[in-house]
Amino acid sequence: MAEKSPALTALAGDWRELLFPEASDRQFADGHAQAVTFGLLMARSSIIRLADGLDRVGKQLGQTNSLIGAALRLLTDEVGNKATLKTSLGALVRVLDGVDWQTVTKGKADAWLYFYEDILAVYDNKLRKFTGSFYTPPEVVRPMIRLVDDVLRAHFDRSAGLAAPDLTLADPAVGTGTFVLGVLRRIAAEVESDQGAGAVPQANEVKRTERITVVIGNPPYKEKAKCRGGWIEEGTDEAARVALLGRWIPPKDWGVGAHAKHLRNLYVYSWRWATWKVFDHDPQNDTGIVCFITVAGFLNGPGFQKMRDYLRRTCDRIWVIDCTPEGHQPDVPTRIFQAVQQPVCIVLAARSKQKAADEPATVKYTVLPAGKREEKFAALAKIKLRSKVWQECPTDWRGPFLPAATGDWASYPAIDELFAYSGSGVMPGRTWINAPDAKSLCDRWRRLTRAKQKQKESLFHPHLRGGEPGDKHVNNVVKSLPGYADNPKPVADEKGE
Repeated sequence: MAEKSPALTALAGDWRELLFPEASDRQFADGHAQAVTFGLLMARSSIIRLADGLDRVGKQLGQTNSLIGAALRLLTDEVGNKATLKTSLGALVRVLDGVDWQTVTKGKADAWLYFYEDILAVYDNKLRKFTGSFYTPPEVVRPMIRLVDDVLRAHFDRSAGLAAPDLTLADPAVGTGTFVLGVLRRIAAEVESDQGAGAVPQANEVKRTERITVVIGNPPYKEKAKCRGGWIEEGTDEAARVALLGRWIPPKDWGVGAHAKHLRNLYVYSWRWATWKVFDHDPQNDTGIVCFITVAGFLNGPGFQKMRDYLRRTCDRIWVIDCTPEGHQPDVPTRIFQAVQQPVCIVLAARSKQKAADEPATVKYTVLPAGKREEKFAALAKIKLRSKVWQECPTDWRGPFLPAATGDWASYPAIDELFAYSGSGVMPGRTWINAPDAKSLCDRWRRLTRAKQKQKESLFHPHLRGGEPGDKHVNNVVKSLPGYADNPKPVADEKGE
């Protein structure tokens, strides 16, 4: 990048425009290097000899993976790139060509699917956590695909399931393509058993050309992701006209605004995009399925009440599989994703043409047994739509996606019935009020109230959003804590001590 290679500079511009707007040159170079290395590993998995030329490797991979193929060809199509990267690429080729692929894979044909998470965990574990990159085990992928296929057959009149010719699928967090590959394999198996092997290519072609009705996958998890949701969060999409996430923000009169911050998470943004894509963006084609494995906080968190309300009003059937009965920070051997300490769940939300607008979705819940992940995989493989393990959840629009309490527990008062106020405590968002003594605080307050009007805003230290004052600023009037009279004046009008 420092040598201003025209091809690499152009790619960096495309990279920022399409993928990571804030990526520095160093971050771009790092990401592209990862793509190239992964591509070379893919080539070796296909027993392609790298020393025969990366241009040939790029062309061969490009037949099945255009992104990786393009990344490799870029290194060889431009003379300046060849000279700039000659030493590093030469070393990489020599090392990987010496790899005995059969020894590395231990006979597993899909070993390369696992590589990216494993490589990233060693190469830059902080980056893996920052991007929320966690590989989904096949033992989870297969049951999710099977349940989606069963729902299509049982509730959408698609006797061919995922192989139906009027249905397509998307994985917004595609990674190494585990879900998409699993779907294509199921389609191939179903089509071959029904129509013969010759019909498989035709089914794949249909899936590439029709509209999206099913979204499936494992979205990234990253909390405190405010301002990282793009048009889903801020509403810059012209077709939507409004902030899509705004439909999931609880109204003030629900009294749970302090918890709405938990919606600012990458996995929630993925849920909102998926539901918009399948249910909202085309009123003439608003049926389909969203099936994700994600963090489970939205099942009963107070900040997610509007999200649950939306799902109950939009869908007609919802299935929930709780994968972490152990709760938060379970023992590592029990975790579906061993590097993730939050509880996770699988949720399948479906809307068919039979959806009645005034009836909440039927929500069914089951939980995997406590124990090691291998035991959970075995239980997950046995779950079917008609299994007797499902429990009905309450029909309250905003209620948790959990079974209703029974016995004496159900008669006890809820926590929020015992307290007049529920919040996160004092969160001033600024440090100047945290005075070491009363005199310092009085001096700071006196300076603020006696300052000229133009100076008060900067002395107050407002929250800034996009360079402009956010929700807490010197001219803002806020409600007092319970038990205290409201002050009708903003800080800007205060004159006294």
